[in-house]
Amino acid sequence: KAAFSNENVNELVRELYNQYKIELIEQTQFGQKRTKCNYYYFEKSVTKSEYDLKIIQHLAKLNGIGININRCNPKAGDPEGAFDVDFIPLHTGKKAIVEFMMKYDQVPYDNTFAFGDSGNDVEMLKTVKHGYLLGNATEEAKGLYDKVTISHYSEGILEVLKKCLVNSLN
Repeated sequence: KAAFSNENVNELVRELYNQYKIELIEQTQFGQKRTKCNYYYFEKSVTKSEYDLKIIQHLAKLNGIGININRCNPKAGDPEGAFDVDFIPLHTGKKAIVEFMMKYDQVPYDNTFAFGDSGNDVEMLKTVKHGYLLGNATEEAKGLYDKVTISHYSEGILEVLKKCLVNSLN
């Protein structure tokens, strides 16, 4: 198995195109980092896209590269009809960071909060006691997780914090 590196990700992206005609478009607004490579996959037909995304996941796994694939959120500036394809080192990501911080800072589970707006946040939200999707979350995310605020963006965060504060005072 290979390991995560920009070179290995670039090789995987070339293989996807050359062998499977699956094109991933680099997300240049973020640039490629040492620990994350971001791409867009533009949806074809539903059937073709499901097939392509499974191939991408399979090849990433074979190469020892972690991956997050989620429908893009146009409300966050992403293009319509696309998926975020993020290649990351194995055993990293939002869930791993939250678990590490909870352990490192010895935060009791009952005092843990997290907020998100897309499918790549769901595993992190399940890791904490008070995990919520914001009202502006993607429909994909809302289909995967049912704790959703009524309000959008920071107003959704305030909604949860006020509710929890009131409950803790009672």
